[in-house]
Amino acid sequence: MTDKFNKKKTVVTPFQRVMRWIGWCGIGLMLWIGPFSTTWGEGSGLVWSGRVVRVVDGDTLRVERNGREVKIRLEGIDAPERDQPWGSEATAFARQQALGKRVTVRDKERDQYGRMVATIILPDGSSLNERLVRQGLAWWYRAYSTDRTLQAVQAMARRERLGLWSDSHPEPPWIWRRRHR
Repeated sequence: MTDKFNKKKTVVTPFQRVMRWIGWCGIGLMLWIGPFSTTWGEGSGLVWSGRVVRVVDGDTLRVERNGREVKIRLEGIDAPERDQPWGSEATAFARQQALGKRVTVRDKERDQYGRMVATIILPDGSSLNERLVRQGLAWWYRAYSTDRTLQAVQAMARRERLGLWSDSHPEPPWIWRRRHR
């Protein structure tokens, strides 16, 4: 191989060729996945926007970003399961509040199932996570959250006996799941 500047012949070993090829492939890969890079990996802390295309249940939805659907678990809350009391109400409320709307996603981390854990900010600037707890349709998930706002909102909903708090002994989803699986 001839050096462009010195016009001297340099020897490129097969190892160097392979390393160059790997380098160029790596650069190509980074350029290709760049627009999608915040949809995977450990909690990027990034803020982005997208359209809610599906509400799976009260605390899980899918948001379209750059032509891909991102599965999001709402941070700091746990809504009743679909077949648990108040589960269908929580899902219906989340659907009514967010489905088809352009929302802001505050990405925090990934959960054990690979879902993005995030706060969803609705077009009016309010938090869907907080609204669900405020309406008594989700619990503040204290095992995974230190958000004192959610704790205070839950205390208020409980005091006012809103939603699931109108039941005499509402069963938290984490206990319900253990009993029904």
